[in-house]
Amino acid sequence: MGLIGSCDGLVCVKECRRGMFILWNPSTRDYKIIPGSFVVEGEIHGVLRRKYGFGYDCNGDDYKVVTLSCEENTVKKKTVAFVSGALHWVVDREADDMRVIISLDLASKTYIEVPQPDYENFSYLAEVGASRGCLCLLAYDNFDYCDIWVMNKYGVGESWIKSIRISYWLGDERNYLGHLKPLTWFIENGEIVLSIGGNLASYNANRNSVRCSSPRKELPSSMVVFQAIPVKLELKAP
Repeated sequence: MGLIGSCDGLVCVKECRRGMFILWNPSTRDYKIIPGSFVVEGEIHGVLRRKYGFGYDCNGDDYKVVTLSCEENTVKKKTVAFVSGALHWVVDREADDMRVIISLDLASKTYIEVPQPDYENFSYLAEVGASRGCLCLLAYDNFDYCDIWVMNKYGVGESWIKSIRISYWLGDERNYLGHLKPLTWFIENGEIVLSIGGNLASYNANRNSVRCSSPRKELPSSMVVFQAIPVKLELKAP
């Protein structure tokens, strides 16, 4: 199973072996199976690699699972985010090899490039996300810091604000965090939930400290480990 996305309380996952998609409502436990052949194709040339997105088409008053067929050397294996009626993902622009954010409007089926923040220094766009109806992005600042940005007004480049800056160097021991990914894009109670090296973690910006679940991979020694309790979810009708 692979998570494709969520929208209006519905969760979309892909069953990789048979290529089908499952739409699930966790509150009612109702679900619907969609064969892969019924998934809407995005019109991008150079069909070598596929990405998937899930969102709501306001014109058709329906939810859509979209396959984005992209050239292998441009598309990134990152999140596809649904915000303001459009799917968003990160690609390398062929003309100048710059990383950009592309959006696909599900109602009009049109593509546009979304403006990025006015970065203070050299920043490397890593991926996009969505939270509280806002488009968010993760960027590396000189690979010393990880910055999370939030677009307060959709489509307006000047509305980007830096939500949080996370140092790659943790605590006094100068431990390097390595690859991290936000799981929540806003700070709640002074903390933000991350995935660090594939491990669930909670970062406290005030103390520059991390609490991490029982690690599957080696992590900096100064991390405080906590035990996460797995929850098994069963897809079935009530």
